[in-house]
Amino acid sequence: MDSLCYDTVSYSNSVFVSEKPTSNFTIQEVTDTLINPSGIYSFVDNSLDAVSWYWSFGDGVFSFEQNPTHRYYSNGIMYVTLIVKNELGCLDTSFQIINVDFLGSLFIPNAFSPDAGTIETMYFIPKGVGIEEYLIEIFSPYGEKVWSSTKLAKGQPSEKWDGTLNGKPLPQGAYVWKAYALFGNGKIWEGMKFEDRKPTKVGSVTILR
Repeated sequence: MDSLCYDTVSYSNSVFVSEKPTSNFTIQEVTDTLINPSGIYSFVDNSLDAVSWYWSFGDGVFSFEQNPTHRYYSNGIMYVTLIVKNELGCLDTSFQIINVDFLGSLFIPNAFSPDAGTIETMYFIPKGVGIEEYLIEIFSPYGEKVWSSTKLAKGQPSEKWDGTLNGKPLPQGAYVWKAYALFGNGKIWEGMKFEDRKPTKVGSVTILR
């Protein structure tokens, strides 16, 4: 034992443990749109001591905004994750689950003005979400088909009509539309609802010039 040497060193305040931020958020469905349910959700950051944010919405889309808004185009269980970082680089993570289960919807406008206004008012633009199959047709007062579309992008109608036929402007007046839609959950669109009347799959749209 006499041949063994021993020594001891001690330090004070040698380890610094930084405080982590606290990740937390709330989710609110957005309902003040023409299409309800819209599949749109707002995400409000309630984290403490955070200076950067990383959101994963569960459908392959990400955001670095503090309070993002996101639209889902398909039904299902979505795992929403928020990772926050503080000034010292420490991280914290929280997550919530959203059951996105909207039936899908379709809105057909009743008027547009090709010669003035914004994109939204200059074109006939059907709007919808969660659509699997779709057909919209426009007929003149004499029964002639003047426009139709079946194209969708991410479950939404993707074409608009400028009020022309073969490149020539059609006159002002009322035209008849007919529409069909099948949603991703297998339900068929009941039609446009007007006040207390039954839903209809046939209506009118007015060209204003």
